[in-house]
Amino acid sequence: MNATTILAIATTVAAALTVVISVFSLRTARAAERMARDADRHERMPVLICPGSNGTTTVRNAGKGPALNIVIARAEEKLASYDAANITFDELAQTSWSNPAHLRPIEPGETVVYEWTGQPIMGLSYTDVLGFEYTTVASRYGTKVFDGNAIKTLKLSELNYPSLVRRTSGHRPEQD
Repeated sequence: MNATTILAIATTVAAALTVVISVFSLRTARAAERMARDADRHERMPVLICPGSNGTTTVRNAGKGPALNIVIARAEEKLASYDAANITFDELAQTSWSNPAHLRPIEPGETVVYEWTGQPIMGLSYTDVLGFEYTTVASRYGTKVFDGNAIKTLKLSELNYPSLVRRTSGHRPEQD
């Protein structure tokens, strides 16, 4: 082997290593960007939960951002016997929903009580301030939050507002 051949091999190896390092750097940068975007989304994500109540429905925003465009509806009976942790988004999306109503926006830490009965299982679909959609399902067997809107129903403008019993602000998560 002469010096020219050795130089050509070294140049080829260096070029290949440069490509490998570039691809690795690009993937690392994209993963970091995705993680930052997810962290930003979770910083403003509303999380609606429905503690049990009799004859009324209580909805509390345990998240860090306001919940907007909220639809509440009663799910079909077959889901009532499921453990909420085992319900899938696809099952929710294929569920028949009844008695839908439109709720006013709920601030972080705020609790609202409505004259609306969703027992034995109910769902809430809502968005954050940037329009990302979420769905909460709640029953006597737990609560679960999903990314996406599983309650495809009428337009918000076609839904009625249930009667508000009370609205109370609570501890805002960002004060921690």
